[in-house]
Amino acid sequence: SVFTVYVGYGIVLPVLPFFLERSLGDAARFSVAWHTGMIAGIYMLALFVCAPFWGRVSDRIGRRPVILMGLGGCVLALASFGLATNVLLAYLSRAMAGALVSAVLPVTLAYVSDTSSREARARRFAWMTAASTLGFLVGPLLGGWLTDLQTPTTTDTTTTTLFSTPFFVAASAGAAIWLAVYHWLPAISSLTGVITRPPRSRNISSITLLRFLALLGMFGLGVFEVAIALQGQQVLGLNPLQIGLVFMECSLIMVLVQVFVFSPLARRVEFRFIIVPAFVLMAIGIGALPSVADMNWLILVVGLFAAGSGI
Repeated sequence: SVFTVYVGYGIVLPVLPFFLERSLGDAARFSVAWHTGMIAGIYMLALFVCAPFWGRVSDRIGRRPVILMGLGGCVLALASFGLATNVLLAYLSRAMAGALVSAVLPVTLAYVSDTSSREARARRFAWMTAASTLGFLVGPLLGGWLTDLQTPTTTDTTTTTLFSTPFFVAASAGAAIWLAVYHWLPAISSLTGVITRPPRSRNISSITLLRFLALLGMFGLGVFEVAIALQGQQVLGLNPLQIGLVFMECSLIMVLVQVFVFSPLARRVEFRFIIVPAFVLMAIGIGALPSVADMNWLILVVGLFAAGSGI
């Protein structure tokens, strides 16, 4: 379920500027950039607003029904974006996606927590993280590849001619996952496990700082994701498949540094000596991206940013 949700998020990124360019016709590049950022942002806003609501609902009615509702909503939102023929419909479908996908992400983690022993919980959370990273790796690549396969043979300029296939494919796969969840995911009480709460003596200022760093990291990642798509489409003239490959590079490097850099360092090096260089790499990547003029430099800049972001 988590993999499907992240595929649904990532599949939009390489396609969105091209979809908007065709939808807006002869509009200025600023309009494409503006709507790309706003459509990406409205998805995250809906996710942020609705996640606490779905968490409370799952405490009352159970995890399984909420996961099914969220996954079904993800499928519906993907199909509706595939049918979108104008900017307004694109906004509505992405807002709906964020609102309903937010039922999957926190509740799946709660389900794992409820059904796992203390010894197995961390390992299973790691698998959930791996599923989300893999989904974000596959999503942009799938979106770019399926869009690139569709070479128009007529003068038809309807946006659905070029951009619907990736979303219908992802929606079909999501529907299959929904059926699997319905048949095989057992229902549980929302409070079957013993919840271990952190001690109240924990340093509140340190936790606040960590939350701020997490917020800053996600802010930078969100900016960078939109900027990659726009830089690739408007400045470098890349096609959706090439942009999808750049996103795939970003995800792969994030995974590699988490496994082979962060994990060994975390056991030997003080936290600040890991996190400060990571944010410096992110800053270099964001700062250098506007001046990138060819694919080779783009690969290098994305690699620097992804390494910092992954850590």
